Amino acid sequence: MNSNRRSGFFLFSIGLITLAWMVQSVSGQPKIPQTPQIIVISINNAATDKGAEVREVDLRPHTPTELGFDLRNNAGEVLGDVTVKVVQVGNGQQRVLAETTIPKLEPSPENAKGLVLQLFDKVKGAPEKLDLTGTPPFTLQIHVQAKNLALIKRELKLVIREPKDYLSPTVKFNPSENALSVEVEPNEGRTFIGQHLLPVQLILGPDVRPTKKGIFKQTLTRPNQRLSLAADEIAFERMLTEGDVYLKVDGYDRAFTYPIKENASGAIEARPAGEIRVRVSVPRYARPNAKFEVPLEIDGPLSADYKVRVGLDRTGDTDDPQGTDLLEFVGLRQQNVSLSISKEGKLVCQADVRDWQAQFDTGDIFSRTVKIRVNVIKDKEKVKLAVAQESRPLVARMETDDREKEIKSIFAQVTLDESAPEGLKLDLPKEASAGEPLVIRASIKDRKSSQAPIARVTVFRGKAPKDDKEEIKADDILAVENVIDPKLKAWKFTLPPQEKAEPINLSVQFITQTGVKATISDTLTFRSGGETKKLFTIKGTVLRGSLGQPSLKVTLLDDKKHVKGTAKTNDKGAFEFENVEPGTYTVACAVSVQNLVGVSQPINVPDQKKKELDVTVSLLTK
Repeated sequence: MNSNRRSGFFLFSIGLITLAWMVQSVSGQPKIPQTPQIIVISINNAATDKGAEVREVDLRPHTPTELGFDLRNNAGEVLGDVTVKVVQVGNGQQRVLAETTIPKLEPSPENAKGLVLQLFDKVKGAPEKLDLTGTPPFTLQIHVQAKNLALIKRELKLVIREPKDYLSPTVKFNPSENALSVEVEPNEGRTFIGQHLLPVQLILGPDVRPTKKGIFKQTLTRPNQRLSLAADEIAFERMLTEGDVYLKVDGYDRAFTYPIKENASGAIEARPAGEIRVRVSVPRYARPNAKFEVPLEIDGPLSADYKVRVGLDRTGDTDDPQGTDLLEFVGLRQQNVSLSISKEGKLVCQADVRDWQAQFDTGDIFSRTVKIRVNVIKDKEKVKLAVAQESRPLVARMETDDREKEIKSIFAQVTLDESAPEGLKLDLPKEASAGEPLVIRASIKDRKSSQAPIARVTVFRGKAPKDDKEEIKADDILAVENVIDPKLKAWKFTLPPQEKAEPINLSVQFITQTGVKATISDTLTFRSGGETKKLFTIKGTVLRGSLGQPSLKVTLLDDKKHVKGTAKTNDKGAFEFENVEPGTYTVACAVSVQNLVGVSQPINVPDQKKKELDVTVSLLTK
């Protein structure tokens, strides 16, 4: 390696930054302008640089940044065969990523720039990318060894900057037009450390309805530039009147958070930068899993002074530490820094910032509700937290400890279950008329609170799929209901007319919120209109005196006292039996606790055109 590989760019130090605009690469294609960061390295007779042992290096998140060194020879003599190495030190070991050699280094004039070094050779056997170990801020050493000079070491501290330090947004909301507008501009020239590409994205929070009208992403490319983002037709989800919008900057999620309200207009202040805000984005229902993921969205200072503790309370009892699995993370977000050598021989530093994702083994927890607990610790004490509200129906709602004067613990309940629906019933007539709509009913056994409720019910032609992986063909689907009410256990469907007079297999598939399926099938014969017996509906009311009696079981009996169907009265005491064949029936109801019985007079269902028959069942003391 020789000194001719020195960079020809004219740079000044500073944290020593210049706008080094690169116009074209060797291939002739435009290159992205880059502002490298040049760090002053003082070379003297001391093993360490007194008064400046550690130099800070500023990095933008998710942005490749070239590092260079301004070598200043303060040793008072010409130095020969100077070797400069980039070294990671940790756990009593050191790893050399790259090095270069300078045949001769002249003394540097006082207060003058020295030799700017930007080109290195990757050391043989070094990885293509060196991930710095430890916790933020990450450290790196520069080792300088000369022929007539003892080895000197200079330590660098790599610090990831937060977007709020270099960007200034202005956000306004106009409720009369349901329009949100954002103006963004850089704070200063130092905004563009690294590549001159600074993407800014407007993201609507979970409580704001998605819209495809607006400008949601733009990129700053130079100082003094100003860009605009917008979202039109803003509306809130699920009858809400407020929600959050976010700015994602340099790939840094929720760099700025703005609360918008239905009737509030004008400029909106961002949520305080020092506020520590937590959202635990776990599903409300999940299957047991040896690698159960718990995504954490924690906003606040990007400092290693904070620690995040995440606990899984297996018993669902947060007062019982014995049943708790505990993880601890350094910093509110995961930070990583890596180094590599580009094809041109330049030292490139990449910083990444992502949300923490805790992982627990829940593979041995079945049909139980557990709690995820989150605390943030600083100086061994729990700190005050703010709760990011969660209104999505299938995401776990967050709770706090009512005993705390300030919120310092946040919980999210998750039901772990993979049980299949049980007690499946499919209520079909023996035969039906081709060319006419058909009403069918399907039901399951009540699901417990520790079981995942039903998410979807599908009626389709054909037999049950062979396994869970087999999908129902779209052409076979006759009706679908996406379930919202977790207490629902019975469904009524009106199927479209069947064209042909023939027997068919009819199936109903139930899918739980955790994706577990169960299917019931039966055969139904469709006959032409003239061949089919007419079916009737018996409707009625259960009364005690003049008052309708709710939530009672009603039984339909034929003339041989065989049960032909059951129903349940509604809040007014009304009941209904559909698809009743011609014959003689009675309707009975009993309340054993109060010793009440009611039986209707015989009902003659005639064999003529379809119609409804009304009946009253009066409850009397037995």
